[in-house]
Amino acid sequence: RVQLSAPDGGLQLIARLPELEDDGPLREALNAAGFAVSSLSDYCIDDPMQGLVIGFGTATARDATSFAEILVRLLNEKV
Repeated sequence: RVQLSAPDGGLQLIARLPELEDDGPLREALNAAGFAVSSLSDYCIDDPMQGLVIGFGTATARDATSFAEILVRLLNEKV
């Protein structure tokens, strides 16, 4: 399950993925597929949250659709 947070200004979206034990492999797989995302856990100090920080400033509708399809596939594969 993905929990999205609406952006408060800015050009990034937070996707929380609480079922993940480690968001690193998912980040790496998305980066390898051509999407520049960061691990949410890299931004946490005391209580790491698993998820992604997704920039969308230059994304087209096609980019967003492709990203969503690849994200769903990777989550289903339990990457």
